[in-house]
Amino acid sequence: MMIAMVTYISSQKSCMVQKLNGLYFQSCGLSAKGFNMLHAFSITMSHKTMYWCIEQIALSAHSSLANDII
Repeated sequence: MMIAMVTYISSQKSCMVQKLNGLYFQSCGLSAKGFNMLHAFSITMSHKTMYWCIEQIALSAHSSLANDII
């Protein structure tokens, strides 16, 4: 976990552990203040970044579905 935290500090877009933790906590219903507290400890992404990632996942799934239909 410590290596993942250091990796996240150097590049916030490349580390998947924080993204997976964020998705888990989002599905559990963690509040924005909780996200920001865990972000301060480099355990998850920030609340704003997490919503951006969820939007990107949804767009990717939507385009994949559209490609499968066509």
